[in-house]
Amino acid sequence: MKKTILIYDDDDDMLIMQQHILQNQYDIQTKTNCINVLADISEINPAIILMDLRIPAIGGEAAVALIENNAASSHQP
Repeated sequence: MKKTILIYDDDDDMLIMQQHILQNQYDIQTKTNCINVLADISEINPAIILMDLRIPAIGGEAAVALIENNAASSHQP
């Protein structure tokens, strides 16, 4: 069973490139916004998260802070 990588990016070209590079070794899940980042992590349970820091809505830096400050997700790399 492949490990899952969760990628947040609003740039479709970046998502396609990252999927192309990683898809042979990992199950790739993508999101174009991070509004529900904690729910996404709970549902998907990724091995690692790749986050665009300039993603719209709350922004990547705020999303990372939410992840780090939440006991259920603070372990996520």
